[in-house]
Amino acid sequence: MSILTNAGFIIPTPRFVDVGMPAVGMTTKGRYMLIKRDALGAEIERTPWFDNIILDSGLNRWGTGGIIAGAAIGTDNTAPSSAQTGLLAETTYTTGAGTGNGTSSALGSSPYNNTYTAVYRTVLGQLNGNYYEVGCGWASGSMFSRALILTGGGSPTSISVTSVQQLDIVYQLSVYPPLTDTGPTTITISGVNYDVTGRACQVNTLSGSGSPSWNPSQATAAITAITSFAGFPSTYTGTLGAITASPSGTAGGTSGTITTNAYSNNSLQRTAYVSYGLSDGNVSGGIKSTRFWWGVLAGFQYEFNPVIPKDSTKTLVLNYSITWARR
Repeated sequence: MSILTNAGFIIPTPRFVDVGMPAVGMTTKGRYMLIKRDALGAEIERTPWFDNIILDSGLNRWGTGGIIAGAAIGTDNTAPSSAQTGLLAETTYTTGAGTGNGTSSALGSSPYNNTYTAVYRTVLGQLNGNYYEVGCGWASGSMFSRALILTGGGSPTSISVTSVQQLDIVYQLSVYPPLTDTGPTTITISGVNYDVTGRACQVNTLSGSGSPSWNPSQATAAITAITSFAGFPSTYTGTLGAITASPSGTAGGTSGTITTNAYSNNSLQRTAYVSYGLSDGNVSGGIKSTRFWWGVLAGFQYEFNPVIPKDSTKTLVLNYSITWARR
């Protein structure tokens, strides 16, 4: 979950009031299925769904660049480890789209996970043999996740593909919002203590690009860096909404200047701050709550007690962070 990390009024000279805040975050997991097809694309065989390991290198990559742009198949049957960076005996990496590639779905009840499905298809002649391992990643040799092909009972197995057959590698990546609030945590702005409560928002929304949502497909290139598009820094007069909604009351628009800080390797966290100028973020009676979006992948809302008395005589800086982890 994203949470404010620092905050400060700046009157009239810019300054930050640095306040350490705990940050919890979204979690993610993935799974595979393989579909073997004949030369005309008709299905011959499919495996059951089987789990993957999201690699350490994949989680780190998510903080800096696209994580999935293709899929790979290989012949090594060594058990997956999070320290691996790719398949151990990759034979083929493909970026060709298969049937159903790029679709999304939202679970409208707890745990509210939203899922992106990627399907990559090999071409005739690419494969000819027995294959034991599979992965998805941003380039050949650079995998976000790796898995051994498994039976329905969870035992390692293989799939045989001839030169006159094609293989669809289906990968589903799900993101899970936090279902409980963070805080209240106390921050200090210009000598005044404020209790801040953070909560996910609009968790069952699958809006298009440029609109708030929890939609992995809108974070894709396929699937780009988590925090490249931090935005929608709205202010509100009302209290927190449900995790399926946004704050209540009158909104002050999405004005404000956003700066996303550089990613620190192995931190699995990105930070950004919003600078509200004299004419930005002003709502009648002051700011009771805010909403902030990390791209269109993950959105959060925050409530302040007491109300922050932001108006056209003051500027305000709010600092946010988001973390991510395997589920």
